[in-house]
Amino acid sequence: MNEDDLIKKVVSGDADAYGHLIAPYEKPIYNFCLRMLSNAQDAQDLSQEVFIKVYKNISKYKSRDGASFKNWLYRLANNACIDEIRKRKSRVQPESLDVHLDSGENEMERQIDSGLITPEETVINRERRAAVGKAVGQLPPEFRQMVVLRDLRGLSYEEIAVVTGVKLGTVKSKINRARGKLRELIRDYYV
Repeated sequence: MNEDDLIKKVVSGDADAYGHLIAPYEKPIYNFCLRMLSNAQDAQDLSQEVFIKVYKNISKYKSRDGASFKNWLYRLANNACIDEIRKRKSRVQPESLDVHLDSGENEMERQIDSGLITPEETVINRERRAAVGKAVGQLPPEFRQMVVLRDLRGLSYEEIAVVTGVKLGTVKSKINRARGKLRELIRDYYV
């Protein structure tokens, strides 16, 4: 069943359809919130709030140009994260995000078992992920948002423009500046 059919069923009150609709997005939205907030508990709470908001407002969702359900969902998550960052701006402490990356240790363990990478490469890869995760956590929120959406979630520039409500040229510019700032932050690791 496609998303449009699921959405119609959810609007008519089918709770099972809601579960099927959001299931593919639960982990990506949690990871997005985690990367934006740098706190696992806050990310869990906020992603749950986003899904509650989706359930309550699903009847308001309308598929239009560039506004797929995925984009709408990321926009809700993005706005919730930005609001949370504003609320706690004075107490945000970036933390290492290495343990939260999608390609987790299980994938590495499978690669080790299959002989694709050595244990030394595993350690180096973990250190690199830790350095990148820490650097992403240190980016200003507007840059972190762009890096997370583009480089970690894989959204297109057009999708990011829809999610953030920013013009396409501005999205490209912010991503370029964010990547430059990220390079500066991890330069010491590679020197």
